[in-house]
Amino acid sequence: MLAQVGKIGKEQGTSWPELTAAQARPYLVKEIKDALDDLECGKEFYARYSPVKTAVDQEVEAQLPL
Repeated sequence: MLAQVGKIGKEQGTSWPELTAAQARPYLVKEIKDALDDLECGKEFYARYSPVKTAVDQEVEAQLPL
């Protein structure tokens, strides 16, 4: 996304382009979609990661009690 925005900025001769709401909307929609996809990925990751982390933490605690 930043590459596309940078390209528009270069065309306008600025580092950050001036966009109308209509021009910016597709970027916003994509950014929101990507953020929601990240959240879904995080749910799957933590569902798999948490039990493993708990098991490792318990093993470390058992071997090295404080």
